[in-house]
Amino acid sequence: MFNIADIKNSLLGLVGWSDLNSPQPLTAENQESRSGRYFQDFHHSCTLSNVYFLMEKENASDTEFNDFLKRLQYSAILNSLNGVFNEDILIEQTLLFNRRGQTIPGVNATGKKAGYIIAPVKDSSYSLMLKNISLMFKQDGEVNIQLWHNNIGKIWEHTCQVEANKECIFIVNQAIYYSCKEYKGGFFYLCYDYGLEPVEYDICDFNKTYLFRAIPFEGTVLDNTATVGTGRTYGINAEICAYRDFTEIITLNQHTFSTLIGLQVAASCIELTLNSTRSNKTERITKEQQSRLYNDLNVAFSSPEFPYTTGIKNQIAREIKRIKQNYLPKQKLTTNTVCFTRKITL
Repeated sequence: MFNIADIKNSLLGLVGWSDLNSPQPLTAENQESRSGRYFQDFHHSCTLSNVYFLMEKENASDTEFNDFLKRLQYSAILNSLNGVFNEDILIEQTLLFNRRGQTIPGVNATGKKAGYIIAPVKDSSYSLMLKNISLMFKQDGEVNIQLWHNNIGKIWEHTCQVEANKECIFIVNQAIYYSCKEYKGGFFYLCYDYGLEPVEYDICDFNKTYLFRAIPFEGTVLDNTATVGTGRTYGINAEICAYRDFTEIITLNQHTFSTLIGLQVAASCIELTLNSTRSNKTERITKEQQSRLYNDLNVAFSSPEFPYTTGIKNQIAREIKRIKQNYLPKQKLTTNTVCFTRKITL
């Protein structure tokens, strides 16, 4: 799992375009190359003139051309990330508690907020996902569910209609990070403004969690005056997942993706060239050139015709494997030899 918005912006400009022989002026953003590498270096079809004349829109303006180049780079970044992090990295998935026993009268907490303090593990290599929320109240009405961060305030809310004594479930899919661009550390309040009387039970089994804590509370948020650890459920249950999160480690080690992003753009440029010839009546490139481009993209193994290289797609696969071994190393099998000694009495 990773914060795609943060990573896209951090990897953009890692590899750039050289403005040599550009048909339109380039923005500084498209020319930026923090790695010192340029897309033109990855394949001869990666030229600005080639990309410009193969765009779907003819005679594109400089703004349209620069937007297209930026989208091409964003697509390469997404393809790179999805190629590397395509394995299941779910660690736990749990409800906060199990309902059982007899219902009990609710406590009057009108004018306060009620819910849970969600405290993620203090490690930025993990993150949480609030998957869905279950509500049960004794009256019909409207409930406004909120998620607050103790430092920056409200970050999400949702209003739903509930029916008396019926479970109301809705999907959320809200990420909860211990550390991100907006804040570093802290904890969260998952709560609502107390008004309707919740359905609560005399026996409530809170589930064991490993990468976060959920602590019932009532009161106000952000001022440290809430009553914490009440042991109540307040008619709200939630399903929360915990994942490995690679956002920070990717951001701090951007250079590992420069080759892969460059190869992804090269593959896109070759495909753009090949696809254009299928509907291009003037045949901008010859059949021989088309065949050569196809081999440049797809050759999987060295051969007498191509003894020293493999296709771009195969290079992408090897680069994905290399990066994956760094970020997701396989556990090595180890063997332990146990020696027993026996005392012999003569």
